[in-house]
Amino acid sequence: MSHVAAGDRLWRALERSAAAAGCPVTMIYSVSESWSSAMFLGGRHEMMLAADVSPAFAPWADDLKDAELSVPGHLVADVAVGRVEQLGGRQRVTIEALTVEDA
Repeated sequence: MSHVAAGDRLWRALERSAAAAGCPVTMIYSVSESWSSAMFLGGRHEMMLAADVSPAFAPWADDLKDAELSVPGHLVADVAVGRVEQLGGRQRVTIEALTVEDA
């Protein structure tokens, strides 16, 4: 599976997770690139997500680094979450993730 498909599936997992936490999100941008090591193939993904101002958004974003995100065909190996910013009535956060193809 391509890193782009993994990025799309990661976005859907984040979208479901945010909705379940009570803070539906929209994607501002998404960039995915292939990644490999000596033993693994996968992708690096960066996404900026936004939501209406909600007390649920910052805790949801903070918990992502430990969340179990389901990305069919891939394992989410690492998630880094940037600082939550507020702009008017919207909040946004940048998320970086590493996915590895599931053997």
